[in-house]
Amino acid sequence: MAEKTDLQRVLPTGNSRYHLITEVNMKNSPLLCLPAELPTMIYEYALEGTIIDVRYKHHAPLILSCRQIQHEAPPLEFSRVTFFYFDIISLLDPRVAPGQDTRNMITSISVTFSIMHYLVSGSRRPHGSHEYDKY
Repeated sequence: MAEKTDLQRVLPTGNSRYHLITEVNMKNSPLLCLPAELPTMIYEYALEGTIIDVRYKHHAPLILSCRQIQHEAPPLEFSRVTFFYFDIISLLDPRVAPGQDTRNMITSISVTFSIMHYLVSGSRRPHGSHEYDKY
């Protein structure tokens, strides 16, 4: 068995470990110590133009970076990113469909309306995809 590092010896295990890490990050992270308006501007800039393919993931990588950002950024995430559905069937699939509260925040969805993805292997965004914005 590999020997524990100094940090591993000091940190508790289980959920309390994650709470301790969260507390340390809140005190020491330059981003998380800024006034709320500045991280919001950073999140907006970082999320703008992001495309999330719902077959593989449901959050932009920025959102998954730490618990505080997971708590603060989702409303911005849903209004700034484009959710890409591989076909109209996946848009209606309840396993990948967003909940009602999330649907109200989404402003952009992209759906493929062609059979190219069935014919060309490895193509994630075939030529026939169209983007529609909610007004």
